[in-house]
Amino acid sequence: MIRRAFTVLASVSAIICLASLALWVRGWITGDIYTLRASDVVDVTPAAPMIGPDQVWRRQWSLHGGAGRVALVRREIQEQNVSPRGWTTVPPRDAVPDLNVVAGTSDYSRWAGGFSYFHRAKQPFSRPPVSGWYWGFLVVVVPWWAIALVTALAPAAWVRQWRVRRVRRRRAARGQCVRCGYDLRATPGACPECGYNAAA
Repeated sequence: MIRRAFTVLASVSAIICLASLALWVRGWITGDIYTLRASDVVDVTPAAPMIGPDQVWRRQWSLHGGAGRVALVRREIQEQNVSPRGWTTVPPRDAVPDLNVVAGTSDYSRWAGGFSYFHRAKQPFSRPPVSGWYWGFLVVVVPWWAIALVTALAPAAWVRQWRVRRVRRRRAARGQCVRCGYDLRATPGACPECGYNAAA
């Protein structure tokens, strides 16, 4: 039962690995953005400090792939800026957003080895005579190679186990010790070479 479950896990993992490698290659040719439906109204912000009507805010998630990276993005935006649900293609370098920290805000950013994290809370700004609101962002970026590497671990372990089982079956059929390959035809039972005893 455990072996069967591990086989299923390794199979699913291998499919994801191959898909991530294909998307990695595709990301250098074209960028992809898949936008999900926007959430219901998150909040309504009073007009001040905005000049104009009250602002209706929604959250919208999207998945971006391009230039060797994939990003999960959440935007907190005004209702009139909500993108339609669906898939669009853009130049590879434009697919994954690279946002910079704005001084004097609550922006938080970390980057290392192709991985990055950026968070900005929706917040007002005032630079007279201009005032308004910064959109809220959450951006998590992972390089495709990392996804391919992680999802390759289970299939690699499965292949290793399969090879070990195959070698052991061959050795057992030839009358050899399944652990070290010593000829056991003259000395059945425990292997005199490594001490392995299949009957134990």
